[in-house]
Amino acid sequence: MKALYRIVNALLAAAVFPVILLMDFVYIRIGTTVVDAGLHETLTVMDMIDIVRGEHTFSFIFDGIKSSSFSWPDAFDIINGRLIASGVSFVLVIIAALFIIIWSICSSKRIPVLIATAVGLISTIVMTACFGSAASVITTGVIGVKDVLSTGLLTSILGSLVKIEAISLAGFQNGLIFTFIFLLIWTGSFYIIEIGEPKEGKAKKAKK
Repeated sequence: MKALYRIVNALLAAAVFPVILLMDFVYIRIGTTVVDAGLHETLTVMDMIDIVRGEHTFSFIFDGIKSSSFSWPDAFDIINGRLIASGVSFVLVIIAALFIIIWSICSSKRIPVLIATAVGLISTIVMTACFGSAASVITTGVIGVKDVLSTGLLTSILGSLVKIEAISLAGFQNGLIFTFIFLLIWTGSFYIIEIGEPKEGKAKKAKK
């Protein structure tokens, strides 16, 4: 049973990585102030990697950033803390998953797995909340497109016409939450089973 427990633990933790890479990561909807029309797109992490590699429809955006003197907008100062917290939480999710995989290979002790699972679950919730809070500042117009673009007449006009109507995590976070909950249930079920089993020392005494 211990071998089965460790194998399933490692497999569930490993599922975190395809969830991050392949499930929808971020959703963006861009509209205009002139007509009731817009563009919406959902991107996965693999899409983002393809954009950077120049193998995606939106690669021209990254090429434009590389060819210009792009710097982090000062307008983001009010949400930098939330973005950093979201990024740190995302990294903690990955670390927690890696720890569970490595620990399950080396040991069948459950407390470290429970702690790492709780860290992964809480980090996912914090990441979602921080990202949503930062995104709301943008979608409500506190930070507009013109505040992000470099100065100039053309960019000023473009910034006045274009607005970001929605930006959110697109669903991968739910996959992470379910994965960590399954890990909690799986480990918890073994504790429940062991409660009903006689301890090894008591079993030996009973035989005597």
